[in-house]
Amino acid sequence: MKAILSFLILSMALLNTEPAPEPNVQLMNLESNSLVSLPISALHPSQGRIGKADVAKRVEKLLSRMDRTPPSALPALLAKHQAQLDHLELPCTVMPDGYCWVSDGHHRTSAFAWIEFFKEIHGTFKIPMRIVDNYSGLTWFEAVSRLIENNRVYLSPDARQKYRDLRDSASSPDEHLLELKNLIEAEIPREFTQISDDPLRAAVGDVLGWLLKGIPTIDFIEFYVGEMIQTKLFHHHGGDPGRLTQRCTAQGFETYCAQLKSKGLKTVAQLILNDPAVIAKIRDSILDGDCVTEDGLSQSCRELFQSRLKLVRTGKSSSYHLESTSAHN
Repeated sequence: MKAILSFLILSMALLNTEPAPEPNVQLMNLESNSLVSLPISALHPSQGRIGKADVAKRVEKLLSRMDRTPPSALPALLAKHQAQLDHLELPCTVMPDGYCWVSDGHHRTSAFAWIEFFKEIHGTFKIPMRIVDNYSGLTWFEAVSRLIENNRVYLSPDARQKYRDLRDSASSPDEHLLELKNLIEAEIPREFTQISDDPLRAAVGDVLGWLLKGIPTIDFIEFYVGEMIQTKLFHHHGGDPGRLTQRCTAQGFETYCAQLKSKGLKTVAQLILNDPAVIAKIRDSILDGDCVTEDGLSQSCRELFQSRLKLVRTGKSSSYHLESTSAHN
């Protein structure tokens, strides 16, 4: 797994796994709420960072199965994995460029994109997409603005501020078109195989995975929580912001990053659980509605979160273990 992870991390800026397809005219004509299965080449990420260790585990597992499978049985194996994908229903927004920008499922989609690359089987897998909105009739500036305003794309704090500056100073919809395109391209790659590694995002995702199990929240909550605890976490590790990510990228999780995924994971949990502002952010990010508890009873999702939080803080909860759960999509 280490070899695959190192390759995924170091090659992300070098690979262009296949030529960009022509704009999908059929996709651009679909109405909102339509369900359509699309090849990975027609999909566009909506975030620029994921936990590469999680992706590497998925890739290694499937590659191992494929390598052990006789050529005559390989189509059946691929069909089996396609059947698993058929149960998904990921949200995406059709953009003026003809791509469907996906706001969930980045780890799984990245894993299958890498499988297609390693085995040279581009276009093999298709993923069901629920069209949340169709912005193909808008200008690029208008479409991206709606993505950002509706929280369907994740940008770093600096990029969000730059976007607001462009938006507020524009006298026409396309006045800052080039600047906005450069901003988006710097934050979010075109392909899923080019997404960067972010061990902090992965650690926060693991913690929220058991804390918010079965509780719906706004998209990208792990990034927003990560932003809030980042300075404290880096200070705890004796470094400045950016050092942890740099060291993880250089060492591929083999040393320093492995600490974050084990002992450091408890540090992340403590920073989340003991910060009232972070807890308030999580609670406010929970979507309204009822959730089913572990006992099969229904109660408000926010009330379920508060009761689960109380159990965790008092040490009475044995249902959630950091080492075995994940919020990775």
